[in-house]
Amino acid sequence: MKNLAHLKPGSIFYRIFPDGNVPIFNILVPEAAICEGDQGDRPQAVYMVDVKKLVPNQLDALVHLVFEQCRKPGDTLEDCRSDIMSKGLPLRAALVDTTSCDCPIFL
Repeated sequence: MKNLAHLKPGSIFYRIFPDGNVPIFNILVPEAAICEGDQGDRPQAVYMVDVKKLVPNQLDALVHLVFEQCRKPGDTLEDCRSDIMSKGLPLRAALVDTTSCDCPIFL
């Protein structure tokens, strides 16, 4: 099953994903998370990226981009990769136009 978030073309992540389609876990209801670089401590709506469905060059590009955007003194690229692989990566819902699934849903 493919759950996808369709990025807004202006998103910083758009160039990494063909047609702006990012694999995510849940398309129906975004989760709440405090994201790196946010001002304050208010959670915002996010979709969790399914990093295990990324092809190697996408994962590498994503790790590099997140590292450049969020690194702190003493952080390494491998620390960033390890963090993403163990904790996951939230994608701000504000960067997403729509979500979709290739599985029919009957209500």
